Amino acid sequence: MKFHKHIDEPFIIDYLLGKLDVDRQSQLILHIKECEQCANRLQQWQSIINVESNVQKVPSDQLKEKIWMQLQEKSAPRRESKNRKIIFTISSVAAILLLFLGLYANKQPQHKSYEIAHNDEIENIDFQHYPDTKQWNIVPVSNSNPVHGNIWINHHTQELLVEVEGLVQLSNKDYQLWIIYNDNQMIGEVLPIEEGSTRLFFKGEEDVPLKIIKASIEPKGGSVSPTGPETFIVEMGNK
Repeated sequence: MKFHKHIDEPFIIDYLLGKLDVDRQSQLILHIKECEQCANRLQQWQSIINVESNVQKVPSDQLKEKIWMQLQEKSAPRRESKNRKIIFTISSVAAILLLFLGLYANKQPQHKSYEIAHNDEIENIDFQHYPDTKQWNIVPVSNSNPVHGNIWINHHTQELLVEVEGLVQLSNKDYQLWIIYNDNQMIGEVLPIEEGSTRLFFKGEEDVPLKIIKASIEPKGGSVSPTGPETFIVEMGNK
């Protein structure tokens, strides 16, 4: 799919709510890198959805359908004023979206459940040395990038450890880790950097095959889904 002009707002919302597959996400990201208008529109929606939602809280299809119905009702011109141009501001859309997220998000089942520890919070873990633990080397996207490290996963103990070194400290941006599952759902976590390195430990991940683990540079505080340049990407495969 290619966007020849601009991206429709429902498609942007699908992207931010994690409803698009990886291929469509890639097409959208390529488009917004070249289209300032769509990039600004995505940033506005991202700010709205960040208020009430995170990567784990993806509305159900039924909820999504209700949101679209409300959007259509709100944006439809009144019959008695056909010649009047209706100004449909993004704040009114936000009110509808946040209303439904607030009412229904807590009723949606969490797709992934886990505990997280960062850097010095990580204590007394040794699963890396277990015979059934799998290890991947982290390779940077660019050869000029000094990033390196390792990822360890043990599905039996439900533990995942990411160690990265060679990260450049950013003043107005954050590094964010993305774990993408085979069902195209994803979770994201901002990487706290200490002297160019970071450690991130997950405990209790569901037994769902992983597709990709990667990191990208995102606005301060992180994003709902990847929008910035990638730092590294590891394809998990069938290892």
